[in-house]
Amino acid sequence: MNDDESVTAGPSGTEPGLLEEALETKGKTGKKTAKKLQGTYALPLAGPKALADFLKGYVIASNQGAEAVTYKDVAVVANAHPTNVSKNNAFLAESGFILGERYGYFKPAR
Repeated sequence: MNDDESVTAGPSGTEPGLLEEALETKGKTGKKTAKKLQGTYALPLAGPKALADFLKGYVIASNQGAEAVTYKDVAVVANAHPTNVSKNNAFLAESGFILGERYGYFKPAR
C-alpha cells in the first residue's frame, strides 16, 4: 500500500467518504461529532445460561403461565439480582419468550 491509498481509504479499509457522512458538524464551534446509532433490536445483556434461568423463573413464578409476574418475583426464583432480570426483559419480550400483560408484568409465552 502506498501513501496515497492510506490517505483516501477510511479506517479498516472502508470506502472514502463514509466516515465523513457519519460525522456532522456541531454549531458554531465547528467540531465534528459522531451521530448516535439507533438500535433496531434489543440485545441480551446476560449469557445463555442466565437467560435460560430467567425463562425458567418466569415459568415457575407465574404458575406455568397462569398469572403475570414482575421481574422481582422472577429474580427470587432464579436466584439472580432483580436488575439483571429487568435488563433482559426487552430482549426476551422482542424474541417472543415472554409476553407483557400490563406495565411491569410479564408471563411466559406458550
